[in-house]
Amino acid sequence: MRCTINQIACTSDILTTSGMQLALLVQPLALPHPSEEPIQIVDFGESGPVRCSRCKGYINPFMKFVDQGRRFICNFCGFTDETPRDYQCNLGPDGRRRDVDERPELCRGTVEFVATREFMVRDPMPAVFFFLIDVSTNAVQTGATAGACNAISRVILDLPEGPQTMVGIATFDSTIHFYNLKRASQQPLMLIVPDVQDVYTPLQTDVIVQLSECRRHLDLLVESIPTMFQSNKTADSAFGAGIKAAFMAMKSTGGKLLVFQSVLPSVDIAALSTREAEGRSNISAGEKEPHKLLQPVDNTL
Repeated sequence: MRCTINQIACTSDILTTSGMQLALLVQPLALPHPSEEPIQIVDFGESGPVRCSRCKGYINPFMKFVDQGRRFICNFCGFTDETPRDYQCNLGPDGRRRDVDERPELCRGTVEFVATREFMVRDPMPAVFFFLIDVSTNAVQTGATAGACNAISRVILDLPEGPQTMVGIATFDSTIHFYNLKRASQQPLMLIVPDVQDVYTPLQTDVIVQLSECRRHLDLLVESIPTMFQSNKTADSAFGAGIKAAFMAMKSTGGKLLVFQSVLPSVDIAALSTREAEGRSNISAGEKEPHKLLQPVDNTL
């Protein structure tokens, strides 16, 4: 949180006379500054965080404990609530809990509470990362394909190998190439989808697999892709079909699709043309209706 002024006026009249604007800039879930202490995590177990039973406000440093800690007054709605027995603590001479400095939720402005199952609409979904790489002639010759593969190699090093982390990879030019990364196979297997008008996923499984099961195959594949397509002479790009095929592969799990594209889509779904070239061949039309250059040619995406 950042305030627009360093010193807040004592009264509203002084603030009005100063002519300065008082505002608070709040950025939720912002990354902490390196010089700041990390945000502490508070786990109340299966019972969940202590909350006001009337307004559902969470326990925080501004809730006041009374009756030797057996009750607390909500700072949001003023309701006096019972303190859970396992959370009670005697009060000191100053009226504060004796363990206030030992509990982050009572002495820190920001903490993270571990959510219990009652806060979840459904079970946590796996973290799925699907990489779609352009391997057309332009991408290979300009180094875009190799650059994308190098970036992916660095990214997967930072991904946790838990059971909830899953990855998939596909390449495309005028066709789409999926890869079977299952550990059972000796090396990644390429599965080609030649029909970009009627796109489909060649396998319902094994296209997106757990990272812990395919890291060796994934590293080998990412390292090999620039070499595999170094002699590729296909200049067309089935970008739209690749997006649709990746969406179909991720439909059951959801996830994040990361696309590395270097040329305009030129085949079937979401195909585009260079409008600057069209403008040069018909300058008068472009001058009469320049606003059309700001409108999308294709509404697929």
